[in-house]
Amino acid sequence: MMMKAQLWLLHRGQRDLKILSWNVRGAVNKDGRRYARELISKHKPDCVILMETHCLFAAATIFWKSLGYVACEIVEARGHSGGL
Repeated sequence: MMMKAQLWLLHRGQRDLKILSWNVRGAVNKDGRRYARELISKHKPDCVILMETHCLFAAATIFWKSLGYVACEIVEARGHSGGL
């Protein structure tokens, strides 16, 4: 499974803001979580944007909290439609 994420660096005054954007495409399995840990460890983003997770966020809340992140905005999908 190929996984690819984008890292954006915004320059704002004296502090940079790192934003990690990842179209997960349902990769919430063991490999996807390992890749997420590697991305977080390597880039230390301030904000993580996940798209197409294909899971309910409640199922992944503990995992993301363990990495130091909390949900700010969640749009749950309904079946294969909706969400972001």
